[in-house]
Amino acid sequence: MNSTVSVLGLGNMGAALATLFLRSDADVTVWNRTSSKAWPFADGGAHVAVDTTEALQRSEVVVICLERYAQVRDVLGTAAESAGGLLGRTIVNLTWGTIEEATEARDWVETNGGRYLDGAILDYPANMGPDALILYSGDEAAFDDHATLLSILARARFEGTNPAAANALGMAGALFHNIAVLGFYEAAAYAAHHGIDARNLYHLTADIGFDVCARAFSDGIDHIESGDYRTDQSTIGVHYDTVLIQKSGFAEIGQTGTLTDAASNILGSAITAGHRDLAMSAIYRHLRRESRT
Repeated sequence: MNSTVSVLGLGNMGAALATLFLRSDADVTVWNRTSSKAWPFADGGAHVAVDTTEALQRSEVVVICLERYAQVRDVLGTAAESAGGLLGRTIVNLTWGTIEEATEARDWVETNGGRYLDGAILDYPANMGPDALILYSGDEAAFDDHATLLSILARARFEGTNPAAANALGMAGALFHNIAVLGFYEAAAYAAHHGIDARNLYHLTADIGFDVCARAFSDGIDHIESGDYRTDQSTIGVHYDTVLIQKSGFAEIGQTGTLTDAASNILGSAITAGHRDLAMSAIYRHLRRESRT
């Protein structure tokens, strides 16, 4: 392959990405604001750039993994000015941010002569590799040119030329993940009060919980696509009554049920709007209508 790639930002995720590149036959340059985090990669064959300008000049592909988009602009701005622009460079931004930030980053990179890919990482650092997934959007030709290189990090999936597409889908996925994981811990704390350990709850969830959710999602998507939210299964009213019982259970043991309270509020709002006898998926329509007001 002999691709040249620079990795800017060596936090937990950036370090994992750099390590994967080093295991390939890519020519790897690394940079980190705190240089002590960069030097260990020299032992694996990486070139440690003294600054971002050198990192930019050494590689055709520049992978950035920082905390915020503002840092990306700050880091690239100085380097681009010193290097005379970004001509011939593909910037792959794997930093979390907003839709607007992704679009602004694309515009700025292209104005300075570069090609831009925005990416969303959908796994933890330890899991990066062939079983993980990274979503990309932006310059399609840039993705096609470097898909093999990017596949070193994880399965690479292109979501379209809208630079914000990967960001939006990744953010939605992360939103679901965060709430699901927090919900597990809220439930595990409740179960522990009654002598049920977290591993037992996990096994129950793995045994039937995931499949039940998958069926609910599949049925719900059918409702969303058809616009028909009628059901002969559990209605919003049934779920709401169940949540009220759950809230009573939390109150009895003095445990805060923050996510359960949120579920009660959402379901209650839908019932107030007249959706008690519709499927749970009608929450989607209810929230969509709220978001347009």
